[in-house]
Parts: sequence; C-alpha cells; structure tokens
Amino acid sequence: MVLSVHILSGPRLGPHYDWLLRFRNPPPAAREIVLIDTAEILEADKAAGVLIILTEFDASSLIIQVAVPAPGILGGNFSGRPESTGEIRAHFDEEYNLLGRNIRTLFEAIRIGSVPPQDLGRYVAELIELAERGKERLSSALLREEGEGYARFEQASALFGNVRQAGDLRLLRAGGGCDTPWYSRVRPDRDGVLRRIAPVLIASDTELSVGIEHIVYAALKSRYPETGIERIDGNLYLVRSAAHPAGESGTEASLRKSRNLVIPLNADGAILVEKPVAADTEAFRHLSLSLFSQYEETEKELRRLLREAEAAGIYSGTDPELSPFYLGEYAESLKAEILSDSQTDLKEDWLAAKKAYLEGLRYFLEGPAEAELVAGYEELIALLELGEEGVSRLQGLRDELIRSFTVIREKEAELRKQRENLETALAGSFCIMGPASDDEPNASAILANTLITGRFIEGALMRDTWLWPSLALAIFLFCIAAAGPFRTLFWGFFLSGVSFSVFSGFFIYSAYWIDPLISAVSLLGGSIFAAFIKALIFRSGSRRLRLAYSRHIGKAPLRQLLRIGRPQLRERIKAYSAIIAVKDPSLPLRIDRGDPSGGAEAVRAFHETAAGFVKKAGGIFLGCEGDTVLLCFGSPPERLARRETGHAATAPFNPAEAAINFITELEKANNSITNGKNTAGRNNADSNPAQGSNTALWHFGLDCGDCLFAWSELSLYSAYGRPVVRSRILSGLCSRFNTRILISESIREKVNLSARKLQTLGGKDGEGREAFYELRLHNED
Repeated sequence: MVLSVHILSGPRLGPHYDWLLRFRNPPPAAREIVLIDTAEILEADKAAGVLIILTEFDASSLIIQVAVPAPGILGGNFSGRPESTGEIRAHFDEEYNLLGRNIRTLFEAIRIGSVPPQDLGRYVAELIELAERGKERLSSALLREEGEGYARFEQASALFGNVRQAGDLRLLRAGGGCDTPWYSRVRPDRDGVLRRIAPVLIASDTELSVGIEHIVYAALKSRYPETGIERIDGNLYLVRSAAHPAGESGTEASLRKSRNLVIPLNADGAILVEKPVAADTEAFRHLSLSLFSQYEETEKELRRLLREAEAAGIYSGTDPELSPFYLGEYAESLKAEILSDSQTDLKEDWLAAKKAYLEGLRYFLEGPAEAELVAGYEELIALLELGEEGVSRLQGLRDELIRSFTVIREKEAELRKQRENLETALAGSFCIMGPASDDEPNASAILANTLITGRFIEGALMRDTWLWPSLALAIFLFCIAAAGPFRTLFWGFFLSGVSFSVFSGFFIYSAYWIDPLISAVSLLGGSIFAAFIKALIFRSGSRRLRLAYSRHIGKAPLRQLLRIGRPQLRERIKAYSAIIAVKDPSLPLRIDRGDPSGGAEAVRAFHETAAGFVKKAGGIFLGCEGDTVLLCFGSPPERLARRETGHAATAPFNPAEAAINFITELEKANNSITNGKNTAGRNNADSNPAQGSNTALWHFGLDCGDCLFAWSELSLYSAYGRPVVRSRILSGLCSRFNTRILISESIREKVNLSARKLQTLGGKDGEGREAFYELRLHNED
C-alpha cells in the first residue's frame, strides 16, 4: 500500500536525496559555460554592447534571461549612452523652464491685476494645454531614444546570430494557452531546493512530436544539431545527437548511430539535475556586466586619444590608410554599416578590419615612429636661428608628442589586457545573461552543463520502481513467515535499514535513482503490519494454550510454552512418559453422606493438593476421577519447557527417575512430619489449604512407557496408553497388599530399584503378563 501511494504520487526528492548526492563525485563544470551577471532589468543599449563584444570574441551562444524592455515600457534604455543622457536632460530642462516661465507670468499678471477675473479660467486652460504639449514632446524624445537603443539591440542580435531571449519560447499548458512569458518551469521543491528542471514547451499531448522545445536546447543546436525531446516506447527522453557521420544522410539509421546521449525525463519533461561543484570556487564562471562596459569605454577612449593625437602630428611619415586612427575608424564604420543595414555578411570583414586595426596600432606604438618624430624635433630645436621662442614652441610640441605616445601606449596596454581576459573567458563560450540572484540563469547553466558533460541522474522506470522494492518485500515476508511478532519487528527494522543502504549505495555508484525510502518504508510497514497480525494470532493462540495447560503445568514451564506457542492443541504427540496414579483411601471415610458439599470440598482439596505438588516438581497434572489423580513426568509440554530452558542439554531426562524422585521428596516431607519436625497443621495448610487431605495416607501406582497425549474441549489434556491403565490398577491394589507404593517392571528396570516382587498383571486376553513390585522407601516401617 505504501509503495502504491508513493508511486502514484510521483517521485519524492528530499533531504535524503541531497544527503546521498554528497557522496557522489559531482560532475565537472563545463568551462565554456559563463554567467554574465546583470541587474533585474537590462537596458537594450547595454545588451547590444554585450552582443557586439561576444561577436568579436567568438562566443558560441547567448541566452538572455533578463527583461530587455521594448520601446514605450517604463524603465527603458534612454540612459544607456552618456551623450543620450545629456540630450534627454536638456529636453527636460527646456520643457520645465518653459512651464515655469508660463506659471510665473500668469501669477504675476494676476498679482498686478492685468488678468480680469472673468478671463482667469481661459488662461489656466491655456497653461494646462501648454503643459500637455511639453509632455508630448518629452515622450516623443524618450521613445525615439528607446526605439533607437532597441533597434541597435535587435541589429546586434542578428549580428551575433545564436542568441535566445526569454520570450522566444512560451510555455503552453496541455490544453493550450500561455502559462508564462518565460520559457522554463524552474520550480524548487517545498524546501526551496532546485532538484529538477522541466523547461519545455508542451503545446498539447497530441502535438508532442512538434510541440516540445527549450531555449537551452536551441542554443546548443549549433554544437549538437539533433538536440531535442522525443517519445520512445511511451516515455519522454532528451536526445543529444552529434552531427551526422561523414558520408551519411540524415536517415533514421544514421541518426541512431550518431546519438551519444539519451536522458530520461518525467511526464512533465523534467530532468533530474546534479549541480557541479568546483574546488574553492563557484561551479561556473561569472562575469560582471561592468567588464563589458569598461571594455567599451576603454576602446572609445583609445579612439578619442588617437583622434586628438592626429593634431600632434604623430601620424607624420605614416601612410594615411595604414595609420591606426584610419584603421580604427574604418572598423567602426563597418560595424555601424552592419548594424544599420543588418548586413551580417560583412561580419568577417569587420572582424578582419578590427584585427588589422589592433595589430597596426601595436606595430605603430612599438615601431620607430615615435623615435623618428622626436629626432626630427630635436634637429629643429638644434637650429640656433629659430630663436628662443621658436625653440620653446618646438619643445612644447615635442613634449606633447611624447605625452600622446605615452597615454596612447598605456591605454592600448589596458585595452590589450582587457581583450586577453575577455578572449580567455568568451572564446567558444556558452553565455547566460541574467541576475546573479535569480534561479533561472543558474538552472539553465546546470541544464546546459548536463547536456555538455553528459553527466545526469537517471530516474528509475516505473517497472524498476515497482519490481525491486516489491521483490525485497516479498523475500523479507517469506523469511519471517515462521518468526514471532517481536522477531518480525526486529528484522523489519534491521532489513529496512539494510535495504536503504543497498539502494542508496546503488544510486551513489550508478546514478540510477530508485528511491531508497520506497523499499525501506515498505519493509518497515510490512514488518509492522505482519508483527501486528502475528501478535493477534499469537495472542489468540496463547490464550487457548493458557486455557488448555494452565491447570496442568507449573507457571515457569507454562511461560515457555506460551513463548514458543507449542504444542498446538490439535497435535497428538506420542512420548515415553512415567504415569503416577495417586489414590486417597481416606476420602470415603471423611465424606459425610448427609453433607454432599463437604465431600465435594474434600475431593477438591485432594485434587488441588496433588496438582500443586506435581506442578512444583516440574511434572504435569493429567486429570482426576473421584479419589484418584493422574500425574505425569515426561509429557510433551514438560519436555519442550525443559528444552527451552536448557535443562535438556545437561543430562538425559529419565521420566521414571523423575517420578520416583517426586514420590521420594513427598515421603521425606511426610517423614519430617512424623518425627515432629513440623506440624500436621502446616503440612495440611501447605498441601491442602481447604483441609482434608493427608499425603502420608496416599497410595501410588507407577508405570512408564509410550503414551499418546492429546487435548480436547471435553477431557482437556489427557494421556492414553497402557501406562495410564496399569498405574490406575496398581494404585487400587495398594490396599489389598497393605502397601502404599506399587511400581511396574518397567519402572524398576529404568531406575534399577531394589523392590519386592508381589505378583504379575496380565492383559485382557491373559497374554503379556508383567510383574509388579512393592517399593518401600527409607521412611516406611
């Protein structure tokens, strides 16, 4: 039942799952994955700058998981460029100054009385209309700037190519309809931990083959062309396929050969993910958005310095078309042309021009240009006819030239260092842009890492989730079928821990997740239920055994019988036993025929006294009939109790010897009473609380042999066989031979007693005659 509820409710991942993950070697963090940390809203102009830099440094793909507001949305990107910020501020100043002047003019006219009261409403309406016109002019300026920034972002996206935005895919419910404008369902579990990712587009169940997509899958298709979700044998799988083998077409056969990763998904398309952990650092590399802004500013500053240095004549003697300033402007013009006309075919030309510009600049700074120009100034300064003023002017130009080279060289070194860092981080990288505190970029990074490295957690198929825990439960129930309630409970707790360890170890070493709690809870629940049922059965059986044996056996042996639950009442057991028939010849003399109740009390006292003595000695009370009581040593209950307490291992049990010892001890008690060591009252009190039975007068008949023991609701626990009959006969013959103890030949042989032979007893047919003997103990006269 527990297993069924667990499976029907879906897989459960929790603290035990996290704990077990700690023992697995975490997957490596793919070095090509880079997270670009941004604010909650990304201005379109800044996003465009990032895309241009990614294009320049040959990044593989970009996922933008942050809002980039379109024109007209509050929080646009009009403040993206310094010049744009100044222009917008000038618009605000102009409009609010105009509004302020109009308000002051109106109130001044009111103060001096130039505005008649009847015209006041008209002037106020005109003032409001002027304010509305100013608001429209500001809105137009803002929207124009926003539109220009967003257009640049779209052009940069087209230039980069492999870029995906959050709104590119929409998650649809099974019945259709937009669930969220974001592409993924990153839903942590109730404890806030992200353990699975289900970022898929499900249009409908009927359109499964064409209705599933994911932004990470799409971004990786440049690397793995056949990445997508398929339904195989009724289950969802993520298939990551490499390119088709050379010389083969995209047939199903060749596609099957090229597949190198198949990840099982649940019904929602969720992947069980495993977060990579890197030593002493975060799993994935993070880049701040400010690094891109700094690179842009450094590049702009360097071009400004090159433009200003042209006035200092640093390009003298250099081919104008090969000067760094010209090469830089040419590269920028190509980039502007690409962005303005979306001519992506010029991308390689722009990258080549940018490379030529940077190489030419470095060659120019490291070449002889500076030394030659400085040497030219030195020659001019050395001419004495220039005069002091001319020399001073030339020295200033020389120093300005040297300063220009120094500043440009420093800025170029700064730019080169930034480029080296960005190239190391971005070349061939899979970039994800979004807020650092958000789960969406981190989840995409984990998912991309799973696809790139091929390390994933595989959720068990429904078949395995049913089969193995059920098999463990079936084996357990089979093994504890004969165990008692407490042993069942003990083994249930023990084996549930073992099963949890086994399934946990299997997960740690194979990454195949069969929830250990399924097996552990199933075993524990099964053991508790089985123990409860067995306890009910044991309680019922114990009650019947107690009712059956409590009158016949002592308390200690009875507890052993109840514990082992044997012998069962339905069992008919044959055992070699010694039977003692005890007869009280004084009962007829002490029964007052006018008082039946007194006679009944005397018979009851005799029966209870005999039963009490034999129980105390470890024997069993079989039954009674009038003045005769049947006692037994060596019955099946007695033997089982001895075996459970360990007595059976000390010495072989001799029922005949136990019977003789019982009578001997009883006679010793009688002898002590006769010699005055005790009182008859105490003897009677101990042996017969109701008064009326004297053990010194009892007659005993003993025989041993095989007896059949059985229990019935009418006769309770009884013995059947020749020893039962002969012991009765011998106890009745004691009065005829004027003795108290008669034993059979079987008893004398088993105990090796010296006894006086009296006569023989025969069977009903006169055959099989056997002698019987008079046994006199030391206390008898």
